[in-house]
This record gives sequence, structure tokens and C-alpha cells, in this order.
Amino acid sequence: MTTKEFSNSTAGGYPFGEFTEKGEMHYVPSFGPKGLFVVMGGDGLSHPNSTSRLRDLETISIYDPSSRQWFNQTTTGNIPQPREEFCLAGLESNNGTYDILMYAGWGMQLGAAAIPFDEIYILTLPAFYWIKVDYPPRNPRHGHTCNPVGGSQVLTIGGLDTNSRNDSYTSPFDTTADPFTQGLAIFDMTTLQFADQFTANAPPYVQSDRVKAYYETRPATNFASPKLAQLISITHFTNTTISSTTNSSSSSSSDSPDSSTSSSRPTQPSSSNTSHKSAVHYIAGGVAGGVAFLILLGALIFFVQKRRKSRGPEPVSYAEASGEPNHRPDPDPREMAPELEGDTAPEMEGDLQQTRAVELSGKRFSPLELRGDFEVAELYGSAHSRSGLIVR
Repeated sequence: MTTKEFSNSTAGGYPFGEFTEKGEMHYVPSFGPKGLFVVMGGDGLSHPNSTSRLRDLETISIYDPSSRQWFNQTTTGNIPQPREEFCLAGLESNNGTYDILMYAGWGMQLGAAAIPFDEIYILTLPAFYWIKVDYPPRNPRHGHTCNPVGGSQVLTIGGLDTNSRNDSYTSPFDTTADPFTQGLAIFDMTTLQFADQFTANAPPYVQSDRVKAYYETRPATNFASPKLAQLISITHFTNTTISSTTNSSSSSSSDSPDSSTSSSRPTQPSSSNTSHKSAVHYIAGGVAGGVAFLILLGALIFFVQKRRKSRGPEPVSYAEASGEPNHRPDPDPREMAPELEGDTAPEMEGDLQQTRAVELSGKRFSPLELRGDFEVAELYGSAHSRSGLIVR
């Protein structure tokens, strides 16, 4: 199934003798190194311990393609009555189980005797436990197929109306209309009910409440042999919140199908797994938030520096240029410079005059002298007295 190539191999040791006909073989990819094949139901006259042609569904056969060995595994729960020409479909759940649907079939009798066979059972692995779905039997059929079509949906196609007549096997194929529209029906394995429509892009299959409730009791599974228990411990789940585990240890016990009995409990999700996943999410969110903050901070610093460069250098104060302390001491009243006369200050060309008081800074400054090759400049006051200002 992994290589998608056909091969012809012969394996002896089938538990039920020479043959079984009209039963079902189903491939379970979730367990074993290469998956497992489950064979159940049907009829075979060569079974040495059978008083009927129909195979008992209390025991199913399991074939391991990696070792080419057969095993007989006992099932428990609400075991279906023997039947043939039923259909199987399997889905792996989000809880580390593989659940197989078995629908309808017949007990080799047509008519009213076939109505009770209109029923659905779920065989859940690794517990090998049967659960019967509750609904009133109305439309018995056999010779049909069951097909997973996305999520928890199983599509049933065709089949023979087993309730049509009880005196002929061929007449129902020719005269009986299928009670399902176009011979199709959808069964939902989560709600355990027939649906009236198909849902495209349905979410992954989630266990039904009844299957989940059974595993919450943490039942022990009695495997037919330690070898089979080892195969079941090797898992390949994709639709699950539980990490797949692989047990590569070898068993020192006999590999004979019926040589011994071992006990194992089905895998269940633990609170530590859930907490670990939540913690990982929180850590990832914190790291992403921190990285985003650092990126924004770096962009802000770059923008501010670029804007400062575009404005040019900042002006330098006298204290910074002279190396004096940046603080300004309280001035000595004796050293404070007197105020300039508050008389009318002449202005250049204009009739308006303004009076303003100008104070010198109380800070000590070293005397500055103009170079000696400059002449004293005077303001020209038209129609006003001349005033000169000498800077020493």
C-alpha cells in the first residue's frame, strides 16, 4: 500500500483452513511496520470447529505483511451475529484509534429473516471492541460497498435488497428498486447517524461519544500473542493529537498465533501532551512578538537618526564650547551689569519709535576686543541724533 505496486506472495498458516468466501478483508494502515490486514466474516465449509457455514465474528484473522504471519484475535463487546456480503470501511480518529464500520450483510436468507441484518457495528482498534449503533432496521442489503469519502463520512453504494423475496436469489436484482436514492447513502461515524447530504472538505474524523466513553474507562486488551501486541504498538497515525510511537523491541516469547496471551492498554491523550503543546504555542507567540518589537524599535531609531542628519548639526551652547559646567550659578548682585537706558531707541528710517529694556547676561564673560584695523561703525540716524556703540 505504501509503494502502490502489485506483488504476488504466498503465506501459509491461514487460521480457518483452506478458504473463506464472501467475507471481507480490510487494510489497516495505522498499525504494524507495513500496516495490517483484518479478515472477518464470510463462510467456509472447511472450518473444523464450525457447525455452520458462516464464520463467527467473535474471532477475526489478522495478517502481517512484514513478517507474513497470521494471528487469530478474539473480540469483545456487542459482537454481531455471523453474516456474509457485508461491507467494511475504516477511519483513524484524532484519539489514537482506528475504527472500522461494518454495515448490513445477510445470513443467507431473503425476506423477513433478513431485516435484522440491517444494522451497523463499529469495531474499534486497538481494543478490538464491538459497539452497536442504535437505529431501527428497515432496509437490509448485501453485496454493497462502503467507502470513506472525507472526514467522518462513509458512502454506501448499491447492493441487493435482501427483503425483497424469500423464494429466489436472482429476482431482487431485476425487479426491486433501491430504497436509497440512486443506491447511495451517507453515514456519519461521529454522530452515528445517516446524513441527508454530503459535506465537501469535511473536518477530520473525531471519535463518537460512545467510542470515546469506552476508552475513557482505560480497558485492557488481551492480545493473541506478544508478537501481535508488539505489532499493534507500532503506529502510524496522521489524524491524531497523540504522537505516533514505534516500539522496536523484540519479543523472546513464541511467535505462534495462539501460544500466549499478553495485555496492553490503548493509547490515550495525556494532559502533559496537551500542556506541552499549549506551552509551545505560548513560547512561539512570545518569540514572534519579541522579534516584531525589535524590528519596530530598529525602524524607529533609524528614522530618528535619518531625520536628525537631514536637519544638520545641533547648535552648540557657550558652555559646551568653553568647557564650563552646564549649570548656571546664581549671579553676584555686585557683578550684575546695569541696565541700558530705557530711552527712546532710534530706528532706521521710520517715524515710529519703540522703547524696550535690554539686560546683559549676569554670566561672566572674558573681555573681547575688536581687531585694531576696524573703524568704529555708526548708525546713521536721519533727522535724529547720532549714537555710537563701542564694544570693548
